Amino acid sequence: MKKLILLLILALCPVYSWAACTGTNYGDVSMTNLPEKILVNAGSYTAGTVLYDSGKITRSQTELLNCEGSTYAVFAWSSNNAGALIGDNIYATSVQGIGIRVKVWLNISGEYGDDTDDFSPDSQVHYIGDVNYYLGKPTGLFDSFASTHYTPAYQLQLVATGGAIASKSQLSFSDPVTTVSAKDKKGTIAISQLHISGTTSIQLIPMGCIVGSNNLSFSMGSINASEFNTATKVGSARQSLSLSCEPGTNVSMRVAAASASGDNPDNTVMALTAEQNAATGVGVQLNLNGKALPLNTDISLYTSSRTTVTNSGADASYSYFTNPDSPGGAAAMQTLALSTNYYRTGSAVTAGTANATGVITFTYN
Repeated sequence: MKKLILLLILALCPVYSWAACTGTNYGDVSMTNLPEKILVNAGSYTAGTVLYDSGKITRSQTELLNCEGSTYAVFAWSSNNAGALIGDNIYATSVQGIGIRVKVWLNISGEYGDDTDDFSPDSQVHYIGDVNYYLGKPTGLFDSFASTHYTPAYQLQLVATGGAIASKSQLSFSDPVTTVSAKDKKGTIAISQLHISGTTSIQLIPMGCIVGSNNLSFSMGSINASEFNTATKVGSARQSLSLSCEPGTNVSMRVAAASASGDNPDNTVMALTAEQNAATGVGVQLNLNGKALPLNTDISLYTSSRTTVTNSGADASYSYFTNPDSPGGAAAMQTLALSTNYYRTGSAVTAGTANATGVITFTYN
């Protein structure tokens, strides 16, 4: 009879043994604010520039239960969403020039019921891809299991890795994006995964233009100085300059040149180049669509309607077209009608060579 009782006890004992911690996916977090498109610049980015920031995504408190022995947090990428580590916790993605970084806060309370000495409180930031982090272990006489409350939070960032971003780059995420696991002496379980609901891909649209020519020359020919006796503007030369743009690009221009002294309305008259036998009392105006352009001043040419978003707790904002079907801004092809003329700046104009130079700079975003 004693032997039979002993066998029953042995059969019942395994019922009280746990297979790793309890709490699989109790701490899952869902991200719902991934936009379908964001606007970026076409130029080269400095590595480390944040292009998109989800802000801090939180959830309610949950629990991790019945861990045995020393317990560690494991911070891993899931579903091939990230490649090699580039630096500063940034990992390569499938899109050249764009990396991904995910911050994690476990916000471990260190308590569960009356048990407060198994896990240490932890509210510091961790990163997906970090080395395993020690959480705690059962502590105290006859204490076999460790448990705690925790409140995980995530922050997903897309970060420039340096250089230009290809036109209409599309980055898709597989589910889940990341997984935080608890590893104890019995095994490993996923306790918190970052999911993306709704839109699971994001298109990054580099805004910019290509200028059709790097040099413009306006030949004014010979002008009789006496023509200025009855007019302030004399002579004319015309050129067209094409801009090939990503539709919706904001474009501004700036004409950098020395300003002429004397009568110079709205600072639109360039000084003549200093050279032997130069004419006096006259300068040159550069016009767009017949209107003289002010010098050394930013001039807005095309502006789109955009909405800028800064998510709660984000390190950077992002923008998208307010009305994608009619964004405004530059069209795919723009032609600028430029012209020049001489302008009388003094009471008298003396004959001589009359050349002027300037630099046109276009800024896109």
